[in-house]
Amino acid sequence: MMMDSSATTDTEQKPRWMQVDAWGRTLAKRRGAINVETGEWLIAVRSEQVHRHLGLGTLFEYVEKVLGLEPHAAAERLRVAEIIEGLPELREALRTGERSWSVARELTRVAVAETEREWLEATEGKSVREVEKIVSGRRPGQRPSDPSDPRLRRKVLRFEVTGETYALFREAVRVLHREVDPHLSEEQVLAEMARRVLGGPCDEGRAPYQVALTVCEDCGRAFQDGRGEQVEVEPEVLERAECDAQNIGKLDSSSPVGRDRKRATQTIPPAVRRLVLRRDHGRCKVPGCASSSWVEIHHARPRSEGGDHDPSRLFTACSTHHAQIHEGLLLVEGDSVADLRFRHADGTEYGKRPPSGEDVALLASVFSALRHMGFRETEAKRALAEVRSRVGREATLEEVLRLALRVATDGPRGAKGQAA
Repeated sequence: MMMDSSATTDTEQKPRWMQVDAWGRTLAKRRGAINVETGEWLIAVRSEQVHRHLGLGTLFEYVEKVLGLEPHAAAERLRVAEIIEGLPELREALRTGERSWSVARELTRVAVAETEREWLEATEGKSVREVEKIVSGRRPGQRPSDPSDPRLRRKVLRFEVTGETYALFREAVRVLHREVDPHLSEEQVLAEMARRVLGGPCDEGRAPYQVALTVCEDCGRAFQDGRGEQVEVEPEVLERAECDAQNIGKLDSSSPVGRDRKRATQTIPPAVRRLVLRRDHGRCKVPGCASSSWVEIHHARPRSEGGDHDPSRLFTACSTHHAQIHEGLLLVEGDSVADLRFRHADGTEYGKRPPSGEDVALLASVFSALRHMGFRETEAKRALAEVRSRVGREATLEEVLRLALRVATDGPRGAKGQAA
């Protein structure tokens, strides 16, 4: 039997399973193009502040009403859209459906312009779960061939709850955004909830840091107890605890139970801690922060660099801002409470104007990299201060880190006159 080619398309001549497969590939391309366009639209919505013209409270409220995207999903799509603007190959692969949005999302966590091609080649043909494993444990700017750092590997929490519990959670998020910081991430919200459940001490003389950290004397790595499991944490977590913690001393497994037990001691003497809290009215000293529910003490001069417990060089910080200080996202200048100045990682004065997200992320990554290389906190801050004034807006992570290393290694004088 001969088929009339004039009455039958090439697609109709193919077996049904091939037609279904072609249909799926066409959908992938259309979906990829829509994902790219959605990201571009989100950037435009934010730029034009569309929600304000419509009388809505936030950008995310508007996006949820228009596209049905929940705030977390919208924020993640906006993050990806901003990054792929500088990753043209990944953007095109997403637009044409060669890479799914989930894969693109993972690659934007590590890929930069210089490493984009390597990451695309390393994840060619990989599933989302496989890409997640490859990306896990690496920072932006690192290559697929670089060793994975277990301290950077993300953990996943998933919950399915009733409508009542979901409503309670959203209301709790609203309260934390009002009391702590309106820009808290989902992870920071969960951390703050956990801290409030754990309660902390009723005595202002005792540190609120009530989790158990075990530090290896040989390598300096720190592990946090979590319901019977030891989870390795970043060096910044240990530094933050050493600012204001309770030390139970070294455990000697060879000694009989009860022998040589030492009484727990405070990093900061209780009387000094109470004095600092009363002086700062029990609230975070960061401008504009009203948090007073979980306040810690920070040393203006790091303890690892000779900082002491003089009250004039101690100040209160909420758990969120204290963590940001040790992560390099929030820079504190001044050795005493009288001359404290707070700046974002890009050097802008805290609270004056919203900083550039890209600049903050890049400089915070450089700060973290320097600290992991063994540079002291003040050395890393000094390097960033010099680098900020000497690099252009288009500088890459690799260029900024290279210049920061010169400054941190050679000192301010030796670094003068050098360019990225």
